[in-house]
Order: sequence, then structure tokens, then C-alpha cells
Amino acid sequence: MADLMDKIKNLRSRVGNGTRTSTKGIFLSFEDGPNVLRLVGDFLEVKTHFISPVKGRKDRGLCVPDAFRGDDNLPPVVNCPDWNIDTESENAVKTYPFCKLNRMVRETLYGDSASEIADEDKKFLDLLQSQTRARTCLKWNVIDRKDPYVVEETPNGEKKVLGYKIATIGMEAWSDVEEIFNQLGFDITDEVKGVDINIIKGNNGARVAYQAQVVLAGMTVANTPLTEEEKALTPHDLKKICGKVIEPDKLVAAMHEDLQQMLDVDVKKK
Repeated sequence: MADLMDKIKNLRSRVGNGTRTSTKGIFLSFEDGPNVLRLVGDFLEVKTHFISPVKGRKDRGLCVPDAFRGDDNLPPVVNCPDWNIDTESENAVKTYPFCKLNRMVRETLYGDSASEIADEDKKFLDLLQSQTRARTCLKWNVIDRKDPYVVEETPNGEKKVLGYKIATIGMEAWSDVEEIFNQLGFDITDEVKGVDINIIKGNNGARVAYQAQVVLAGMTVANTPLTEEEKALTPHDLKKICGKVIEPDKLVAAMHEDLQQMLDVDVKKK
């Protein structure tokens, strides 16, 4: 009995006495037009695959539509486990189905028999190469200047509190952010010397595009030191929150049948 009571006390000390909280609204969704952010701390580099259909572009995606419905639905974007989230480096051996497909397509398109590929097949393979390519993006703790609040859920209800959000910054916007770092010559995420940036989401007719600019005060860069309240905030554990990997078998089962057959052919060759 004593051992059981100790275990119960230990559990209570970890779980708390009915005062556990959880937080919603931590993922920043970029609005069309300007989005003013304050980057804080280090970023996490991740590799992702976009796998869902896109009706507007008549793009069937990599997986069947039903895979994105129901209780056990897939997200439209999945992490690539061929990228080691802990070391932020690429695994030497590609094991993920989408990376395998990408390798197979490249070997076909640029192999010895490339000249024999029919035009229609080449068009399909070019699209598949683009669809299966892992995209690089950065996950970053940010203060959203327009709406710096997240929703805290407690046993007594919900309330808005000041909190970091997690922004996903693609390489297009990152190119501009990197240039801001280089031009200013200091760490723009610094608690004291740091500055806000404006990531502008636009649409050029063919696709959504992003660009980033430093926020100015007149003709000079606007310095935005963190307030004491902002300094006291706890950053999100980016690896824990953004590092989830879906089992390959589940993804293969959700893929279009012809893509499954392509993987099956690759397995039989080995």
C-alpha cells in the first residue's frame, strides 16, 4: 500500500491538482498582406512534403482525398523523417516513401534511357518530381504584433494571454530575412537590439508569394526591445511540437494506387 500511495503522490505532483492548462492558437496563420512579427530565439529547420490534393490547381496530390477526412485523417503537410529533426541534418539513407519516389523519378528522368521517355510520361514524371521533393522551412517562436495573444484553457474556462506563436517561414521569405540579418550586421532576434520584420503574403496570380522587410520608423530601422513581460514568456519547444513524424506504412496506404505500384516495383528490383 505504501508503494501505491507514493506512486499516487508522485503522479499528483506531476499532473497537478486539477490546475493543468493547455494552450490553443499557437500556430501563426499568415494573413494576406502585411504580417508584423518579432522573431525570438533560434529557429528549427525542418523538411516537409505537401501531400494533399489542391482543387483550384486540379492537382490530385500524392494521397487520395479520403485520407484527409475522418477522425484519423492525415494533415496536408507532413514532416520528412529522412531529415533528422534533432541534429537538423539529412539522413544518409532515404527510407520515406515520398523521398523514394523522388529518387526513382530522378533516376528515370536523368538516366541512360531518358531520351526514350514519351512526352506524356515525361510531363507526369516532371510533376511527380516536384510533388515529392522535400521542402525546407523554418519554425520560429514569434510575437505576432497584430494579435500577440494565445488561448489558455484551464478547468475554469478559456482566457487570452500574451504568448509566443510558432511561425513557419519558407525559403522564399527566409532569403529576405537572411538579407536583413546581413545588412544590419547584428542578431535581429536579440532581446534588446532586435527589430520587427514584416512578412508580406501576396498572390501573383499563379501562386502565393512571400517577401520580408524590416520595419522602419521613418527612415531608420525601428528597434523593438522586448518588454519585461515578453522576456518572461516561455518559448515553445519547437522540436517537440513540430517534430511529429507519421508512420510510412500509413502514408503508403493513403497514396494513389499507381504511386503504390511504382514503390512496389522499386522494392522488387532490390
